[in-house]
Amino acid sequence: MNKLLNYLFYLSLSLVIGLGFLLHSRPCGTGEHSIWYHKIPVFDILFGFIGCIILILFSKFIIANLVKRKEDYWKAQ
Repeated sequence: MNKLLNYLFYLSLSLVIGLGFLLHSRPCGTGEHSIWYHKIPVFDILFGFIGCIILILFSKFIIANLVKRKEDYWKAQ
């Protein structure tokens, strides 16, 4: 089951990236890119992926240390 999920994940990831490159060549709207990063294929996908990784790492290492309590926290009072 785990191998099947990994296979489906990588298949869908490759399809999304492939469609990103394919559809990037087609003009949308006027065909002019108003912002510099819209000229880079699949930039939005990579930006979102990297942003998710940063959020996960931030919450795991920074926030978790702020919320942790010692085991005898309630006994100390």
